[in-house]
Amino acid sequence: MEASSLITLFVLTAMASGGHSTAYTTKPDMQTCKASIAPVTEILTNGGVTVLAIECVTMKQRVTQFQHRPPKDAPRTAYLNRLVRGDLTLIEQESESACKANHPQKAQGDIRQFCATSKQSLQK
Repeated sequence: MEASSLITLFVLTAMASGGHSTAYTTKPDMQTCKASIAPVTEILTNGGVTVLAIECVTMKQRVTQFQHRPPKDAPRTAYLNRLVRGDLTLIEQESESACKANHPQKAQGDIRQFCATSKQSLQK
């Protein structure tokens, strides 16, 4: 049986140290998700964070819960974030630089992909 899709707020930001960071927050429905875009963007930009993308997507994969202030030394996992017609798939990578070498950022038709790291992990 195929897993049901989750409505997820996808946030891609530029890290001060270089590279890109992603966060994924599950929402109960698309309306709630869309309503969270403006306040989350405001909080991040007021905090000096550069938001590269923020949107509501669907995901079949599950990730660990987003933490607002994770430990600075929490491990980061590199992912290829592949968006096809609003459906996000995460593909774990060796590192962000290896991901960028093998999967350059692109936007082609209904397909967009970004390499970034996250403090969230895929749930097996």
